[in-house]
Amino acid sequence: CTKPIEMTRSNDSYFSSIIVDGVSYLKAPYPTSFVMKTPTMKIQFATFQPATITSVSILNPNESQITSMIAETDYNVNNSTNLDGLRVNFQPNVDFNTHIIITLKTTMANAIFPKTIQLAIYGCGQPSLPVTKAQIEPVETTTKVNIIGTTIVQSISCLKTNILTRTNMQQFSSPAAPLSDFSRAYANMRGEDLTNAPYIIYMFFNNVICVSDVLVQVTAPGRSTSNVAQIEVSYKTSDGSDLKSPNGSPITLQSPVNNPTVTEIPLRCNIQGINVRILGTADQKPPSFVRLIVDGCYGPLITILPPSNIFTTTPPSSMIVSGSTTGVPRE
Repeated sequence: CTKPIEMTRSNDSYFSSIIVDGVSYLKAPYPTSFVMKTPTMKIQFATFQPATITSVSILNPNESQITSMIAETDYNVNNSTNLDGLRVNFQPNVDFNTHIIITLKTTMANAIFPKTIQLAIYGCGQPSLPVTKAQIEPVETTTKVNIIGTTIVQSISCLKTNILTRTNMQQFSSPAAPLSDFSRAYANMRGEDLTNAPYIIYMFFNNVICVSDVLVQVTAPGRSTSNVAQIEVSYKTSDGSDLKSPNGSPITLQSPVNNPTVTEIPLRCNIQGINVRILGTADQKPPSFVRLIVDGCYGPLITILPPSNIFTTTPPSSMIVSGSTTGVPRE
């Protein structure tokens, strides 16, 4: 990234969502300044495509009265307390990043609220392209879904984004690699080696999610190839219980052999946990360079689903009722 641009104020849109203190903005135009109402403020950015982040800064440090800034990427956490110029420089740059969370604090006794914060993120990435309705309809990365749950939603749109990032997770672990926190297992990273069967990976998100794909990334730029050939996926609800089909049986899906990908068409929602079991490898050796990816929508259900489309009822389950799943159910 030799010529970083100010991604937050560019005429192009580099972000798929921005969440400001729990309030989600899911389509452009996104805010370029933010109103701080309490001594602590959290802003989360998700990019359309993996991007390179070079720095984050407050453009009006004196006016904003911010005393500290923490910038958390997919891979590390940095902070700044320089009151004359609140800025975090990432050296080296953070590559293949999909999320960045900015936490701002003020400890000034005379702090005034509300106040406007001018925030800038510099880096390089791939912006979204303006498209017509005719172009949008066949594109795989935009999915409409009908679901039944304690809330019925007529339809939503969700850009496929890798939501498996460290900042989104309560748990990401495996008994097959007990000394690892799987910080290297995300997209385009080195990946994790699993040593002891059964080869199961447990994931639990901070919020409910809608899932379009669960996969092991076999090849990645500049990384060793993973030997994973087939996976099995099951889901957990927010209370940790199995997500079940209308007949009451737990949902368990297997990927095709030699293609470790389970795809949900349309999206499957009301999920908070995912268990992935590796069923086989290409060389019959223990799984190596395991890089998990979960594509879908992340956030509290109310931020995923437009409120204007929501009405309540008393349905029998929380399963999607239209479309089919390309994963293979286990008998």
